[in-house]
Amino acid sequence: MNFGDNKIIFTQPGMDKSFFFLDENGKICIPDLDTVTLLPESFASYTMRLETIPFAGEVAEHLDWPRSPIQYSMARTGAILNMMNDRTLGIFYFFYLAWDSNEHQ
Repeated sequence: MNFGDNKIIFTQPGMDKSFFFLDENGKICIPDLDTVTLLPESFASYTMRLETIPFAGEVAEHLDWPRSPIQYSMARTGAILNMMNDRTLGIFYFFYLAWDSNEHQ
């Protein structure tokens, strides 16, 4: 997967109707701005197209936002990461290897 050509965009991790509202001028407001993050467009597109979040899919359709061209690869990667059951993605294993190699020099 290559994210080099992706635009970096703001995204809200919780895609629920209750996280958005319109002000008196009809502008969209996001009350929990501290949870907004910057991600490559492919990540945001992937999240917006998850079938488990119908509201996100409706928003993507309304915005005419296409599926990410690497949607399938991201889904496969997500499945592998879920099977690993390691939220650190193995980083502690690499720290252990570095520590162990320093101890035995």
